[in-house]
Amino acid sequence: MPRPKHHLLTAVGFVLATTFLGAAITALIARSILISTAITHLQTYASDFLAEDDKVAANINDTLDAADASTAPPCSEADFVILRHLLFRSPYIKDIGRKQDGRFLCSVIAGIVPHPVVASHRGFTPQGSHNVIYNVPIDIDNNFHGEIVASDRSNVILPPDTFDAFYRLPMFFSAAVIDAGKGTMVTTYSNAPVPPQLDLILASGATHRGSYLFYSRCSGTRPNCVLTGIPYREIWRPNRPLVITSVLSGALIGLAFSGTALFMDSRRRTLASQLRRAIRRKDLTVLYQPIVDVSTGATIGAEALVRWTDEDGAPVLPELFISLAESHGFVGTITTFVLQCVLKDLGDLLRANPAFQVSINMSSQDLTDPNFLPRLDSLLHAHRVPAASIGIELTERSTSDRETVIEAIRQLHARGHIVYIDDFGTGYSSLSYLNELSADVIKVDRSFTQTIGTHSITASILPQILSMARTLNLRIVVEGVERPEQAAYLALEEGHISAQGWHFGAPTTPQALKARLAQTT
Repeated sequence: MPRPKHHLLTAVGFVLATTFLGAAITALIARSILISTAITHLQTYASDFLAEDDKVAANINDTLDAADASTAPPCSEADFVILRHLLFRSPYIKDIGRKQDGRFLCSVIAGIVPHPVVASHRGFTPQGSHNVIYNVPIDIDNNFHGEIVASDRSNVILPPDTFDAFYRLPMFFSAAVIDAGKGTMVTTYSNAPVPPQLDLILASGATHRGSYLFYSRCSGTRPNCVLTGIPYREIWRPNRPLVITSVLSGALIGLAFSGTALFMDSRRRTLASQLRRAIRRKDLTVLYQPIVDVSTGATIGAEALVRWTDEDGAPVLPELFISLAESHGFVGTITTFVLQCVLKDLGDLLRANPAFQVSINMSSQDLTDPNFLPRLDSLLHAHRVPAASIGIELTERSTSDRETVIEAIRQLHARGHIVYIDDFGTGYSSLSYLNELSADVIKVDRSFTQTIGTHSITASILPQILSMARTLNLRIVVEGVERPEQAAYLALEEGHISAQGWHFGAPTTPQALKARLAQTT
């Protein structure tokens, strides 16, 4: 398959995948939010139900206690006055009656029973509570079934519609009285579309089953539990516009992400092509930043720094285009270009001033290129510049391949080059490894220079680096010196310390560097 077509198919696949992924992620987020919101509503519903149930129970207990406290003869007119008063005050109770030795004697609604009736229904007596008889037919209305709660002397009747006010469609509830000893439901109150199930009622918390979302909670003081629920379709249907909007938003985000990524990739590919063209056309620029002896202020060398402006006229950070060249395997051409510029720009200066040194940066790819050192030798020979005039900078991170870098440094030393370890402190070099490398100079990374005069937790690292260098008899170049107090601090340090940075001079043209040197000699 032709490469452009393959790249197009890959790009289309990437766009489709990220669009689908964005839609899927936002759909899942929307679903999670809706489920979480529904659970919160069900939880509130269950809590409100149990709170109302507690109010009903409290009213029953208070009414029975007040009725039992009556000193009037049972079923007397004075007793009926008390019972009618209690019935009038209760928002839940339908009738209040008297009982004696298990026989029903009278009630506010039924009056006095000519022949006392013995209760024929067995009740349930929770621990520490009154006896409760569920679903009892009431004589005054054959179609009416109620709940009778009885104390020793009194009883009350509750209607079956006590919790009708708690219908909150599309949610539903199933309340149950639990016999903990038997592990069964004594009775249930429910408006649920599905029969109450004990395991769901006792599940405690949110549960997913079938096409329903449930939430269960039990009272902490009484044997009552409630299960609230809602059909999933009632969660999705009212929120369909939100879900659709979320999915479309996610798809657009995914599309935007893929478009941005493809644009960046295209720009990166375009930048790589532009960089290759710039190298061929020699459109890169090499500037020179002075390196100064901090104790005397003399300019003793310079670092060659490559700069590039892309075809749109925008400057590109060296870290970006050097990394780009490394990833595409042609960073060696940039190193060679820089070396050629140094020899062309400053060859006469280096020949006339053997003590002056210009350093160039080598990448890890240069270390493994068998043609690099011969090319270096050839260029120096052609320009009649001694090897000692060209310092070689290796970043600390590029020294991870121990055997390769040690051999490269050995060969550079054999030719007379001075070897620098650049960006020191940002990698992992130990004292023993640094000694094994046999480098000549360490260049302290600018991040440590910025801590001078501050209370940063890393401020103590710079003195340790300087001490390490002195222990190994290494020369020191401190990078990023931008303020007078930083230069003053370094001038007070022991040993020979050099520095570079905007305080001593910005990267400049070869002509300006030569003029600077001419003024100081």
